[in-house]
Amino acid sequence: MMETEIDVRKVKVGFKALQLDVKEPFYRHRGDAGMDVCAADDYLILPGQTVLVSTGFAVELPEGYELQVRPRSGLSLKTNLSIANSPGTIDAGFRDEIKLIVHNNSDFSLAERQAKNDNNIETIDTAYGKLPVYDLTTKGALHGAYKICRGDRIAQLVLAPIYQVEWSEASGEPDFDRKGGFGHSGLA
Repeated sequence: MMETEIDVRKVKVGFKALQLDVKEPFYRHRGDAGMDVCAADDYLILPGQTVLVSTGFAVELPEGYELQVRPRSGLSLKTNLSIANSPGTIDAGFRDEIKLIVHNNSDFSLAERQAKNDNNIETIDTAYGKLPVYDLTTKGALHGAYKICRGDRIAQLVLAPIYQVEWSEASGEPDFDRKGGFGHSGLA
């Protein structure tokens, strides 16, 4: 089968490793919009906890662009972890380490129940009780603490051009058919 040419515009972005052996964000497949980003350190995230996950690198974006931080769909589907402020924006002028805000949405009481009912899983004792501990390869969006290991793919970065608003006075009368607020046009 012959591969078709994909017309992808390339933009040079500066990369600075802040730790040894840090992976650059990478595209898994030809033509992908999102680059996978890996954790630079190990973390244990308890139910309800939010942590800043280090990537171990900084970038130098050209003016006129942003990097958007987005969740990986597999991580969202198979775990109770989420990227808290997605999409997050990394502006062209930002030069510090990129960190990911990761939240564990697990329910504490369900996690305790799972720890009691399954003797084959790793657990951790906390001040609130015994909790199961899962890594990112565990299938099933289970409730409990999650281990993130150095090198685990946590989020995606998408390079996007920026547009800034130039405000002007609105002309004419407002369209009263489009007033009413949230939910005014019905649910279905």
